[in-house]
Amino acid sequence: MSGTYRRVMQLQVANLFAETFAFNFVYLHAHNAGHGEVAIATFFTMMFGSAAVAVVFILRPTRVGPSMVLGLVLRALSLLAVLQLAWYGNLVIAALLHGTFIMVFWVPYNVVFMRMTTDVDRAGKSTQLFALFAITGAIFPFVAGYLMDWQGYWAAVVCAWVVLAAGAALAYRTDWGKDMTFDLRRALERGRRVTPLVFLEGFWQGVFWIAVWIGTIRMVEQGSEYGTFLAFLGIMGGAAALVAGRWSDRTKDRWPPLLVSGIGVAAFLMVVPFAEGDLTTWSLLAGLAFFFAYMLMAFTFTVVAEMGLRVVDAMGLREVMFNIGRTCGGGLFIATLVLGVPMVWPMAVASAAVILKVLGFRRVLGGDGHVSEA
Repeated sequence: MSGTYRRVMQLQVANLFAETFAFNFVYLHAHNAGHGEVAIATFFTMMFGSAAVAVVFILRPTRVGPSMVLGLVLRALSLLAVLQLAWYGNLVIAALLHGTFIMVFWVPYNVVFMRMTTDVDRAGKSTQLFALFAITGAIFPFVAGYLMDWQGYWAAVVCAWVVLAAGAALAYRTDWGKDMTFDLRRALERGRRVTPLVFLEGFWQGVFWIAVWIGTIRMVEQGSEYGTFLAFLGIMGGAAALVAGRWSDRTKDRWPPLLVSGIGVAAFLMVVPFAEGDLTTWSLLAGLAFFFAYMLMAFTFTVVAEMGLRVVDAMGLREVMFNIGRTCGGGLFIATLVLGVPMVWPMAVASAAVILKVLGFRRVLGGDGHVSEA
């Protein structure tokens, strides 16, 4: 592992620590502070809507290191905003800060990561990155949950601040290469075949993620219970990353893993809602959905990178369309909450979106399982 690649992974550990040790507990924290399900779902949706709008910050020449530092600072400020949630405005502020973080951190980070890959090792390294998501997600929430029961949410936030400060220092001191400029118009024109497919990916994620948070906080109140649930999801994601990594080493054909993981996600999105009220079954089915989702996301990430766009345009387009899709998926879920529609119906729509996305990628991929010419 080269020095720069090691620093890329270390930087991601700092970011994921803040995500899994503190930020993922915001939904439970808001619920325990008295905010309703519609308010919590609206917070989620505003977060990704503001991320899509924040693309304006990378439409000019952007220095990669300072942009990632800014992103981590915004992430820390969003955690400050949610320390006290008696006022809903704090959630609104956190959503705007976190949404901007998504764009100014993730696009340059993904650009740096993709610059370190080749056609030979891109799928393998992508699964390594997603494995890191899963490993941190399996360890940190479990510890954080018990810490919160003992000391409160503030203790997890302070720990996250310390790690984010270390990550920001690493990002500032490292030479990440040349500046980047995202050209949205060019990306939309040259990536038109994959744009609706990435939107569909974001759409089903927007529905599924809110469903998982809302369904879980209906059944748990303690940080330790919630953290154990999140840790189980992380374990399932880690298992998926191992499977995807071994699969990518054995075949360069992108279609079979996309098909298998897509079918798995679509199927379990449909059945998860039927386990509401039974935490054990809910956890098992949600975990299986996460297993296939991690496989699907890893290979989708690879295919988008292989579309022939400049790496900056590919990663920028991915984030823009993801977050527009997540916003629309979140909007659908909010509407069903307001109207009193059972969770199974928005999840059925999300399942259909997964199927459409996978079928669309079949058209993008050639007969050999690689991205075909337009």
